[in-house]
Amino acid sequence: TVYFTVQAHAAAAVVNFSEGCESDTIASHLDALIGKLLRLLQQGKKIVQEGALTALASVADCSQEQFVRYYDAVMPLLSQILHNAQNKEHRLLRAKALECVSLVGMAVGRDRFRADATAVMAFMQQLAAQPMEADDPTHSYMLQAGARLCKALGPEFLPYLPVVMPPLLTAARIEPEMRVKDPELDQENEDEDDDDVEHIQLGDKVLAIRTSSLEE
Repeated sequence: TVYFTVQAHAAAAVVNFSEGCESDTIASHLDALIGKLLRLLQQGKKIVQEGALTALASVADCSQEQFVRYYDAVMPLLSQILHNAQNKEHRLLRAKALECVSLVGMAVGRDRFRADATAVMAFMQQLAAQPMEADDPTHSYMLQAGARLCKALGPEFLPYLPVVMPPLLTAARIEPEMRVKDPELDQENEDEDDDDVEHIQLGDKVLAIRTSSLEE
């Protein structure tokens, strides 16, 4: 268990490294990074695979067009995870695989991604047609993936608008969770350290707005 935890933390370190790294700087490390991340995806535990997917997505986002030479090794594995992660306990794994696919598509560009775009969008359409539980992360990941794929494909994304627009319009109608608090009466500010809650001072009251749904 400790070993798998270390692997997950190592993947998180790759994410931190990639986010602040220039594409030219990471170029010399791509062979080693992507090779190890692919091995984790194939052999690791679920928690390790989830971390490896996020790390791979960050590396693709950082390296951009330099990721093209790894595309043929990466995309089939991502597609396999998408279609095999069907159980409830694998929902986050599937969502992170979708996130990774969308960032890889943006990195390599429409010419390289075009051949796989149809299958990816068909998969998203299939997901959108299925009922989802309230705590399923797939919904928010799909919204973000759709936006990235639109950017990656440009005008070629037009045929896929019927797939992404209905859930997007539904999300746009979500009312944010709000409540008015009296600082003198509410001694316990349980959401004071919650990054998803925005506080606005209104005279002697405080309006607390949960912004996570709006950010999606």
